Amino acid sequence: MKVIAVTCSDIHLTLTAPISRSTEPDWLEAQGRVLDQVRAISEEHQAPIIYAGDIFHKYNAPPELINWAMRRLPFGYAVPGQHDLPLHNYDDIKKSAYWTLVESGKLIDLEWSVPVWEETFGEIYSRNCELMLHGFPWGKDIRFPNDVSFEQYRNPIHLAVVHKYIWKAGKTYVGAPEQEKLSAYESILKGFDAATFGDNHKAFDGVAGDCAVINTGCLIRRKADEINNRPTVGLVYMLENGSVQTMPHYLDTSEDLWSLDESMTADAELVKEDMGRFLKELRSLNSDEYNFKDAVTQFLATNKVSEGVKSILVEVLEDE
Repeated sequence: MKVIAVTCSDIHLTLTAPISRSTEPDWLEAQGRVLDQVRAISEEHQAPIIYAGDIFHKYNAPPELINWAMRRLPFGYAVPGQHDLPLHNYDDIKKSAYWTLVESGKLIDLEWSVPVWEETFGEIYSRNCELMLHGFPWGKDIRFPNDVSFEQYRNPIHLAVVHKYIWKAGKTYVGAPEQEKLSAYESILKGFDAATFGDNHKAFDGVAGDCAVINTGCLIRRKADEINNRPTVGLVYMLENGSVQTMPHYLDTSEDLWSLDESMTADAELVKEDMGRFLKELRSLNSDEYNFKDAVTQFLATNKVSEGVKSILVEVLEDE
């Protein structure tokens, strides 16, 4: 097998540490440790890095953080996630910190519906290993460009780079839409050899029809409910028979520091129950009258909530 791409997503770079990681003595360095691992994996395999969205936690990241990212973020191809876009609006992408990285040459933006060719290794296992990258930023539909001829590329490997929610059993939340389930993407991903997704912070891999799929989850753990996540990069392999496979590669988190009390992790079932009640309450509100912060504040004021869940919801408010 030969690794032909290294993928990741949901980095959510910030200048200051979130509540749950506030004991880190140097938050930029803590984030840098993770990015250095991604770079090392890319260099080991001599394979390009592909980012499936949410490089920054907020689109208007401060200059100090942008300058740091220019130095520490490994070069790669990328699509923006909703956190990278002003008010989640793709049309305003050029007003974002993400676009500053594009202008600086740190990132190559994978524009929606414009395939980008990356010649990585030449011929391997009797198949020419040319990556055809197809970018699907936040809010854009996924479609294989059947109206485009790829004959000149000698059977390229088509990799979809997507920032959109996808899930499978055990890697989602209660009530996730069926149309976002892994199996529901079979017809949507027809024509692609592989797809790498961002947005769902719980990593997993699988297949949708003939397309190998990996959702790499959050690269840098930020919140109490992510403590059991395993930060992951996706390795896209070419097999000897010329087919493509994806596989997770787990990162070293032994140096990560957390600021948690026992109540935040001790009773997982209570957390699930409280969060379920919160989501039901949120759905009952009129979205024209309440924003998300109002809903969280009202719920905390009128319900008895475990301290663990309360801490998680405070972090949610902080992220908005």
